[in-house]
This record gives sequence, C-alpha cells and structure tokens, in this order.
Amino acid sequence: MTPRIITLDRVVLLGFNFYGDPFTQSSGWTEENEIGRLWQRFMEYWEKEGKHLPYLNDRYWYEVHTHTPETVAKGFFDVFVGVEVSEISGVPQGPLYRALPDGEYAIFTLKGSVITSDWGYPLENQWLPQAKLKQSHPISIQRYDERFKGMDRIEESELDILIPVIREDA
Repeated sequence: MTPRIITLDRVVLLGFNFYGDPFTQSSGWTEENEIGRLWQRFMEYWEKEGKHLPYLNDRYWYEVHTHTPETVAKGFFDVFVGVEVSEISGVPQGPLYRALPDGEYAIFTLKGSVITSDWGYPLENQWLPQAKLKQSHPISIQRYDERFKGMDRIEESELDILIPVIREDA
C-alpha cells in the first residue's frame, strides 16, 4: 500500500480522552469496547453542546492514538476522539483539547474489514519503510468522514490513517 503525503498545519481538536485497557468491557474492535464508549460519550456532548459552537470544522472526526511504553507492555491505549476547532475560547467546561503537530503526514486509506484488522504493524513495519518514511511522532490518527458508514456497515466503509512522518534520508 502506497501512502499519499500531505503537509498539515497545526490542527487543534476538541474532544475527550481515554487511557487504559479498551477491552475490559468488550473484546475486539466494537462499539462496546472502551474506545466505542468514548465515542458515545463524545457524541452525547456533541449533540448537547458541541454542534452549537460556531468555530468548528466538522468535515473530519478524529481518533488519535498516542503510542506509549504501556501500549506494548500492558495493552494500555491513550486515545483522544474529537473534532477540529479553529479557536478554543468560549468552549463550555468538559471537553479537552489536543493539538496535532504540523508537518508531513502519510495517509493510508483503509476499506472494509481491513479497518477492524491489526493494520498497525504492517503499516509501521512494511508500508512506511517501503515508502522510505519513518514516524516522526508516536501517534496514529484515524480520520473519519462521510465515507465511514459505521461499525454495523464496515464492509461499505472507508477511513484514512494519518501518520506523521519524516523521510528516511532527512
């Protein structure tokens, strides 16, 4: 799989965070695991407060995974879900902010059941090296738009994975 390369300016997200084992309530990549529940909590906030904020860019919805030593050692995930904002003043209490670093990103488009597969390992250990790229920050970003139809329609869905990168020769 060959990625597209884009340059992003700093992106500020408004949303919610989860840290821990996402599979304590439900195994597998489902809406019932802790990440699915995080999305549910964010969407409840969004329906009540968020969609009324005037400075949102809701073309994309983001799920940001920060890779920590505990990710491998304990199976703990650090996950942030949210939407892009152009300013943070005047936002009611409750949500958090997360800034994505500016720079180059490799974009991989996942389709159908690949979305719920273990795509991280081949992406980092095969696709990036083949493209002569290496990860510049320990994060991976799932970027959702109208192409994602939901977990119940995964075979019809697509989403983009963004990885901050630098060129191997840099």
